[in-house]
Amino acid sequence: MPNKETLAATTVPAWAKYLLDDEGLERIHVAVAKVEKHTSAEIVPMLVSNSSTTGHVPWILFLVLLMFTWTVLPRLMMLTPFDVPFWLVDIVAVAIAVGGTWVLSRSARIRHLLTPRFDQLLSVERRALLEFHLARIRETEQRTGILIMASSLERRAIVIADKTIDERLPKATWDNVIAILLEKTKAGNFADGMVAALEALGAHLEPVFPPAHDNKDELENGLIIKL
Repeated sequence: MPNKETLAATTVPAWAKYLLDDEGLERIHVAVAKVEKHTSAEIVPMLVSNSSTTGHVPWILFLVLLMFTWTVLPRLMMLTPFDVPFWLVDIVAVAIAVGGTWVLSRSARIRHLLTPRFDQLLSVERRALLEFHLARIRETEQRTGILIMASSLERRAIVIADKTIDERLPKATWDNVIAILLEKTKAGNFADGMVAALEALGAHLEPVFPPAHDNKDELENGLIIKL
């Protein structure tokens, strides 16, 4: 099993502070521990910065801004009393496009808007599968591990359950948990959303997967935060 200290986030990184604070981090930790007292399932909550590749975004922004400045700048220069050479217009246009690209490409909202929805859905699914294996959730003794992963850039979440649980609970279970998480997260309350999602998940799990006699705590309870 992985070292629990390496999996758990101890502080909230700068990029996640608009979603979560240290108090929220502790609330999620407590919620996981509370839910796991009443079920044999092992739940791993996770927050990632993004799942999609967004290397195309700066190029799109640069081309759009360059076309815009090449269209607008000559007309503006014609309004000035000075005779401006065309080479200077080109330099200014490129400089504006480069500067604008650098600023706008740092915006998560812009990267979200310029990434196709299908790519976002597929990327979140692939990232969740990868993290499910990296966190060794499949290595629980009874194959009762569950990953709840939220991806900030895409504003999406996914639940992946190991074989034992996935075979006995319908897909609607995960849809319900995701809807609860996203509803509050979109309102800026990620900790509230994750805690509510964990409680809803616990309500689904307890009747079908009651706690085992020894009820080992095999995975770290804290929220994992990754880029």
